[in-house]
Amino acid sequence: MVLNASSADAGEAQRLIDFACGGMEAIDGQAHRIDAETFLFTPAWGQVDHWPLPA
Repeated sequence: MVLNASSADAGEAQRLIDFACGGMEAIDGQAHRIDAETFLFTPAWGQVDHWPLPA
């Protein structure tokens, strides 16, 4: 799942990110920061090729 919180206010964005991180923690997933307000969340059984992204 990709979460882009750039259109949310700071407090709401933090709550969204915290919620998604909690869900990933529950299923042994991972959170990858793409930029300051965009995250990639992957479940434990998921695989992300070519991470981190090349500059």
